[in-house]
Amino acid sequence: MKRLPSAEQKLLLLYTLSELGASTDLQLLQFMVELGLMDYIELRLALCELVDSEQLKTKDHPLGTLYQITAKGREALELFEKRVRASSRELVTKNCAEWKTRFAREKSVVSELAPQPGGEYLVKIHLMEQDLPLMQLSISVPSRDMANAFLRRCDDKAESIYLYCMKTLGGDE
Repeated sequence: MKRLPSAEQKLLLLYTLSELGASTDLQLLQFMVELGLMDYIELRLALCELVDSEQLKTKDHPLGTLYQITAKGREALELFEKRVRASSRELVTKNCAEWKTRFAREKSVVSELAPQPGGEYLVKIHLMEQDLPLMQLSISVPSRDMANAFLRRCDDKAESIYLYCMKTLGGDE
């Protein structure tokens, strides 16, 4: 991976966020590293500088810190977008749809595991819609194996759990 000048890294990050939408630092790291655009240190430095200059804003999310481009960041990108290498812009644009779908799914179902006294485990499932809590479910289970099984299945079953709750608790309304 060839190191880009700092200004180009920041512009590339602004471009990436304008294409991907709000993303966590881990999501950005996966995207940038897997595409060979930036390493961890370069990403962290660029994120910090862009937040400090108010071109990005942060928001707490169950998955971590969510980064969003601001009006000031969009303005900078509009003025200097051509300074980002065309090959880098094309790579981001080409891969964006697949990653956006993946990231949206990751942000919509968040699950966690917490050990409890007596050897039990608490499985917490948060269903989100556009970064707003839709439903939160906590289930106490007797073993770590069962808790892990819940965690593995929650992504696939979250929508049906939500629909079941709405139908059952909402009645015929």
